Amino acid sequence: MNLILSLKDGCVGLNAMTSADFTVYFFSLPSNKIELWAYLESSRFTDPVFREFFKERDVVAEERRVALENRPVGKLVEEVLSLGFKDHPYRISVIGPMSNIQNITRRDVRNYFTTNYSAKNLVIGVAGDIYPDQLKKLAKKYFSKLKPGRKNPRVFTTEPKQAGEKTVTIYEESQPWLLIGYHCPSELHDDFYKFSVLDNILTNGRSSRLYKKVVTEDKSAMFIGSMAGFPGTKYPSLYVFFTLPTSGHTNKELEKAIMAEVKNLKENPVTKEELKSAKARLKVTLLRQMKQDQWFLIELLQSEILLGSWEKAFEVLEKIEKITVKDIQELAKKYFTLNNFIIARIEKKEEVKK
Repeated sequence: MNLILSLKDGCVGLNAMTSADFTVYFFSLPSNKIELWAYLESSRFTDPVFREFFKERDVVAEERRVALENRPVGKLVEEVLSLGFKDHPYRISVIGPMSNIQNITRRDVRNYFTTNYSAKNLVIGVAGDIYPDQLKKLAKKYFSKLKPGRKNPRVFTTEPKQAGEKTVTIYEESQPWLLIGYHCPSELHDDFYKFSVLDNILTNGRSSRLYKKVVTEDKSAMFIGSMAGFPGTKYPSLYVFFTLPTSGHTNKELEKAIMAEVKNLKENPVTKEELKSAKARLKVTLLRQMKQDQWFLIELLQSEILLGSWEKAFEVLEKIEKITVKDIQELAKKYFTLNNFIIARIEKKEEVKK
């Protein structure tokens, strides 16, 4: 019923997404439909109807087959998670094991909803042509019906330090892939944003070191990327490089190139010009996102959920500006160690036979 009403009244972008750290529901309505939004969105949490449960359970199972079980890269991702995390819940993919999906019951879902979907775990964001006083009245009218519940505590499990290098190779009749990971801190740690700057030095943009080396010059990779916070940022996770070789080239070549650059970072400081350019590009990316209401709003909500306050979203630019050449070199020395190292590969079956 909610979906039909929303579409009739000008709704666009009705959707949801789930990460390792949070779930988001979002849609957009004309500003003169703000009360309809409050009614619909509050109903999602105060009066849920778990209709078509079995049909939707089958849909989720099929999503897992398509995204993970029938895709070599999906299999690789799950292997990386199991290697990277022994104790922490990050070791389980967001969609979860197939056995869980197939055996979950309607009662399980309702119990989970009752326990977790309460006021103390809910953060609401609204952006657009609205008046704050009007929004406060509507929030009180509709959302005050939510039960307070209890705030979910932060996960207390501390992932033990890795004892040594971990590797996994999957043999498939598919394109080879290479993923290299190192343990990194959560978004609450000052080092997290140093990794974001490092992305722009190493892989983000045509002038970045590894992109220039393996994509532009050697043409040994179709692309190369890196990111901090895999699979999440609320807790310590992984900093990963991911790439795939072009025809005639191998994972070993790309691994060698990445490890050579890691060694270089430890031994030689990046130039002031590189750092300045990387910081500028990162800040431009963040500012462009803030120009879009939806992404700006999501950024504020993430800060509230992950960092404890929406106001911390505005501290990021200042943190980035304070990062120095020395910080980047010390970051590499601290985290890019063999005891912190994970490497995962997909290799072609026919090439292994040779």
